[in-house]
Amino acid sequence: MYLAYLVPHGYLNDTEYIQNQMMNDLLNCFGVEDQTNGIGESLVDAYVGELKTFDEAAPGFVDLAGVLFLKAGGWKTAKMHAKYMTTPAYFYSFDFLSDDTMFRWLFMGVEGLPFEPGVTHADELMYLFSFPAVMEGQQIVVMDRMTTLWTNFARYRDPTPDAEDNWKKLGIPKWERMREDKHHYMLIQDECHALEEYPERWHVTWEETINPPTTTETPVTGTKGPSPEDMDELEKERKAFMISMIVFVVTTVLLALGCAIMFFKSR
Repeated sequence: MYLAYLVPHGYLNDTEYIQNQMMNDLLNCFGVEDQTNGIGESLVDAYVGELKTFDEAAPGFVDLAGVLFLKAGGWKTAKMHAKYMTTPAYFYSFDFLSDDTMFRWLFMGVEGLPFEPGVTHADELMYLFSFPAVMEGQQIVVMDRMTTLWTNFARYRDPTPDAEDNWKKLGIPKWERMREDKHHYMLIQDECHALEEYPERWHVTWEETINPPTTTETPVTGTKGPSPEDMDELEKERKAFMISMIVFVVTTVLLALGCAIMFFKSR
């Protein structure tokens, strides 16, 4: 919406549009019809407050877009699974900030963005699979934690099982499964935190803009776009990433076919 709609139409400096139409357009992007404007006004009050400029409104819109796109649906699915299924479900929020992020591919070459990139959708995949990124410092710690949690879950149906202590050695707290009456989740940042009620963090961008954290986290990518040399390097990384994804998809399909063939032969 930012690059394809707001920027080309010059809406970033259009106060009238920001105050009266932008929320409706955002809702339309997610298929929400708001003929009475009641939903839009409620969301403005909950996420944005008094709209003045795009820079002031951007953090709230970032929070809301994340909720509409992924967070609300994922959270509801996890709660329904806990209520109706017997198999365990574990919910996590990957909030680890680093300079290696999918954001670089989404906004490659774009300068002067009026918002911080933060953690981008699918960033955690770089800590689980072979991606064209150089891990260093705290990234290596997070990578070890992510692969340990996922491997434990695949093996024991529990990311922090009693049968293993590998997660304890990495400083990970006990991760309780989602339950109908206890909505547990794991917040993964520089450290891991076992928490409850994920919606309490649905305003995190807005809150951190108003009250910036006093502790120093892993530095985030700045808003200045890459240089021509960086662009060339990013293009090489993107090609390597595409090759990795193609190999991953093909391998997964072949593995699934192999399993299916073995299953039917064994019947």
